[in-house]
Amino acid sequence: MFVELGLFVLGLALLVFGADRAVTSAGDLALFYGVSPFFIGVTLISVGTSVPEIVVAGIAAHEGRGGISVGSILGTRARLAAVSGCSMSASGANVRARWRLTRSRGW
Repeated sequence: MFVELGLFVLGLALLVFGADRAVTSAGDLALFYGVSPFFIGVTLISVGTSVPEIVVAGIAAHEGRGGISVGSILGTRARLAAVSGCSMSASGANVRARWRLTRSRGW
């Protein structure tokens, strides 16, 4: 059990270090090329976080297991929606809808 705990702590430390280096390097890259950090975040960082999903989908498609690909994609979208909602709730963001959801609008 101590080996697993040690590996978990090591993995967590490497994850934090890698994430810090990725964000710092992305900021340096934005300064070097003279583009906004937002642009680098939208392109490079978002692609980097999508790579595991792309790899899983590719391997599953190659093995003929389409259900795994669909499950991976739906799970990722559900996680993204949950994290976005929790983040907005925690930040106290005030979001107002400009229209009402009614039967005439597709509900």
